[in-house]
Amino acid sequence: MADLSRSQFDNTGNLSFGLNEHTDFPDQEYDPEIGIFGLDVTISMTRPGARVSRRDKRTRSIPSSHRLTPADAITFLEAEFDVEVDE
Repeated sequence: MADLSRSQFDNTGNLSFGLNEHTDFPDQEYDPEIGIFGLDVTISMTRPGARVSRRDKRTRSIPSSHRLTPADAITFLEAEFDVEVDE
């Protein structure tokens, strides 16, 4: 189970966090030739239909009622991935 902070979400529901060591993953062993390195992870979340704002023909803006909010993203992550988000 992972713990995330509310401050790691932006206004459109995207999420960014960092890992200090790549050895935090299961089955990863320390290799002295590689050493230890960290990772920055960014997750971009959108609702179905968001492609209309990026397509080449007949581009349209996404109405605010259809845009993803931080609360929507937090609810989705807690339900689907068993993640706890601290306020």
